[in-house]
Amino acid sequence: MSTFSFVRLLLLGLVWAISIVVLGIAANSIALSVAVVWSYPIVALVVAILTHVISTPMVIISLAKPGAITSRVLVESSWVIILWLLWLFVAITTSSMSVFSAGCGMFRSLYGDDAASQCLQFSALRGCAWANTVALFVYAVHLLALSILTNNRNRGIATSTNAFLADASLLRFSVLTNKQPSFIPPTSTSRTRDIEKLSIQSLPTYPSK
Repeated sequence: MSTFSFVRLLLLGLVWAISIVVLGIAANSIALSVAVVWSYPIVALVVAILTHVISTPMVIISLAKPGAITSRVLVESSWVIILWLLWLFVAITTSSMSVFSAGCGMFRSLYGDDAASQCLQFSALRGCAWANTVALFVYAVHLLALSILTNNRNRGIATSTNAFLADASLLRFSVLTNKQPSFIPPTSTSRTRDIEKLSIQSLPTYPSK
């Protein structure tokens, strides 16, 4: 497993784990709400569910079947950017709320332990939302940057496939420092057959005795 492939699984696993935490906090916050239900836990709950619906099968398919269409850079970068926008919306929504700006200690002294618990859950949810936003942004930037650099390095190599159509796990951090081509094998079997045919046709022929 390459360094990038390890970092890829680490970041996606981190997003997945944080989403579970958000799922629990948001569900508990909604359950404890009696008179007023804030909008932020509902938004966070929906985004956390969508994260698991999208990312869980993608990661499982990537591990079980390397080279699957769902693991290609073009597809993976699309759903990563979508999730990044969703988590950014959650982070902005929670950060823009001023109801808990006085601090959880103030809420405890004025309104009791229940209000302080809501404040602590709000702070934890806001932190998790920003953590997922940063993790997805870092991964998306590296995914796109490595793909572009790999295509530039491999320009003119007929047997190397387009990096955006390759499995994301095939990308390498070495392309950032190494100026040599970073070969990515073809993902299409038909293209491989065409290359083999061209190689056979280019072989010299000798007259039979």
